[in-house]
Amino acid sequence: MQKFILIFALTLLCNGMATAAEENLPRFADLRINLPGGNDYLQMAAGGENTAVNEQTVEPQKKPFSDPWFSANKFHQYLGIGSLTLALLTAVVPKPSEGDLNEGSHKKLANGAAVLGGAAMVTGLLFHYDDIFENGVSDPDNLHMLYTSLGVFGYLMAIDEAPVAQHAGYGMIGALFMTIGIKMTW
Repeated sequence: MQKFILIFALTLLCNGMATAAEENLPRFADLRINLPGGNDYLQMAAGGENTAVNEQTVEPQKKPFSDPWFSANKFHQYLGIGSLTLALLTAVVPKPSEGDLNEGSHKKLANGAAVLGGAAMVTGLLFHYDDIFENGVSDPDNLHMLYTSLGVFGYLMAIDEAPVAQHAGYGMIGALFMTIGIKMTW
């Protein structure tokens, strides 16, 4: 079946190229575009004597879009990515010993992840308040807000439960929700 489809497609391609080379085409098969201002033609197939393009009708090339490296939206994005990075580093660094539970890099990184996540939530509300619930819950911007908010709340619950109870599950779920939320808008 695949060979048949391939041969059929190649046959259509060859017939189309042969038809494009003919001079007396039926009206529906004429692929030339008549430009305003004369008899200058822009043909879809290369070749032929009617390939001149009127220079007055050609639009100038636009510059490609260049996203600035720092803007309000980028600041929001950097805060969210920084929050996720600190949360992942919190999971990797060694846990503190029993006598030193309130010190060490584990707690500082966890607090930093929560602070950056909260700052990302605030800047998201400030910079994107006009997008909130505009197109319903299934809108990617609203899902981004929902998932990343759940991620920050997961961070806060992990900090609240530590060091007395098991808190790694809350932190991992928070990081998972943050990852999903960030990926929704990328």
